[in-house]
Amino acid sequence: MNNANKKVSLFFVTAALPFAAFSEPPTNFGNWSAVGGQISAACPDQFTCAPVVGDSGFLQRQITNANGETFLQSIITDPNANGAPATLGFATEDFVRMGGGNTINGGIAARQFISEGDAFKNTFEMTRGWAAPTGSSGTGHTSQTMSDIGNPNIQTDDFTSSFGFDGIMRNGVGTGRQIEIDQTLGLNQGGTEEINDWQAMSMTVVMGEFQTTDGGANFPGIGTISWTSDDSVMAGWVGQVFDETAPNRGGMGGAFGHGAVMNMSSGDAIVINSLTDPGPFDWSNPPFGDVPFIPVVTKP
Repeated sequence: MNNANKKVSLFFVTAALPFAAFSEPPTNFGNWSAVGGQISAACPDQFTCAPVVGDSGFLQRQITNANGETFLQSIITDPNANGAPATLGFATEDFVRMGGGNTINGGIAARQFISEGDAFKNTFEMTRGWAAPTGSSGTGHTSQTMSDIGNPNIQTDDFTSSFGFDGIMRNGVGTGRQIEIDQTLGLNQGGTEEINDWQAMSMTVVMGEFQTTDGGANFPGIGTISWTSDDSVMAGWVGQVFDETAPNRGGMGGAFGHGAVMNMSSGDAIVINSLTDPGPFDWSNPPFGDVPFIPVVTKP
């Protein structure tokens, strides 16, 4: 992203859940592939598998362990799909426990992925009941990215937007949440007269079990703010860079930056505004994740 002929990539990092994988379903999501729409999936270790129904783009099978616990796994994709789930335009998968063993309770593990090249990507995952990680009653995760990056060889208007959410429940009550929103505009990046046209925005909210660190932020000449683990915190930033010296761009203005951090548990907040520095000014990682940025764009 240091050349005007390159397009900005989506700068979005999905919040990491505080657990690596689902412990209850027979196998993790995505352990299957499709060839010409025909879905194949290996049977998990220590389970027996029996097909229920299958067709182009669809597979449903019964998975049973030695204790008699039986799961119904359903997989849906495009009728002519080829490849692993992460490479497909559409894939949905879920596990439902049918009963058996010494205990029977409700729940589901479900995942859906939709992709339209670089234009749109959406992922949704949910666990409830038996499928949730040990000690929790449910989790949820969603991430979405959109872009309109145009043609890198001509003057074009770039646009990217992304959203992410992670949450966890215990006893039916939400005990952790992380929300991330990012947006960046490139305007005429890629044109022969391009120097710098940008505006970027990022906001992150971290609450409960996802906020596990002590920390703080310092805005030079303004002040500081601090927080402890389990405090709910929020950081927001908007920055823009317009180059007035570029041809036909006179009067468009220069750098501008706005940053804010708030400890929502205590109510303390700190805000900075600048007409010369686009920022970001202080982006603590953790708990807010990767530091957002404005790409550097220069004439080719």
